[in-house]
Amino acid sequence: MNNYLVSIIMPNYNGERFLSQTLESVLNQTYQNWELLFIDDGSTDNSVEIAKSYAQKDKRISISFTQFPKIVKGPASARNTAFSIAKGKYFAFLDSDDIWHKTKLERQLDFMTANNVALCYCWYDVINENNEIVGEVKPITSVNYKELLKDQRIGTLTAIYDAKKYSNLKIDPTDIAADLSLWLQILKNGETAYCIAEKLASYRLVSGSLSSNKLKAIGYYWNVVRNIEKLNFFQSSYYFCHYAFRGIFKKLKFLKHRYNL
Repeated sequence: MNNYLVSIIMPNYNGERFLSQTLESVLNQTYQNWELLFIDDGSTDNSVEIAKSYAQKDKRISISFTQFPKIVKGPASARNTAFSIAKGKYFAFLDSDDIWHKTKLERQLDFMTANNVALCYCWYDVINENNEIVGEVKPITSVNYKELLKDQRIGTLTAIYDAKKYSNLKIDPTDIAADLSLWLQILKNGETAYCIAEKLASYRLVSGSLSSNKLKAIGYYWNVVRNIEKLNFFQSSYYFCHYAFRGIFKKLKFLKHRYNL
């Protein structure tokens, strides 16, 4: 297993606040055969300098800048840039404010190679800006194309896929979430994504982030099913209703966990 290079794709825009902690979580991985592709998307803070200081000490870290034109604000262009230069058999994803637990890569790669899995995800904690755990996400053990259309169950920071098997994937530049449509490209080929029932990462809830705005997230979802997946209006509405209902359910579950209701 240690012969498999993992390309870790990290888009960044003004991520200096938590970047060092995120990079340290990669350096501390028990699985060490990786390259980290830090793709900056026009930051105006000190995050690029922080990344360069790490790259000077560890040659597995490389700094690049968005090459593909942006249509909307979001990480799609940065991730497509990483896809064009990544060398790994597996691609993994980590935003510049999230954290991996130290056995994350090792546990998932063990599982994927033993079971011939093309797309893998796991459970994860939700933390706030003070590193306090405020929730947890425990997705179901597997998901197929139609199930994923109903509910985005794959946390991007937990996902790893076999990039040699799916070598030509790209993210539509209008996909501001830049993850759901990627998993759908894999699953529409008849694949099933499988979950490891362990919390191997921590997703940071940052005020003002794209993912924290649920109304915008609903709009992004509609763009995926209607314009990217090109489902007809009735199919899109069917999946949209499932997505909205499950979103409300997950929000209530999160509040119950956070406030011990």
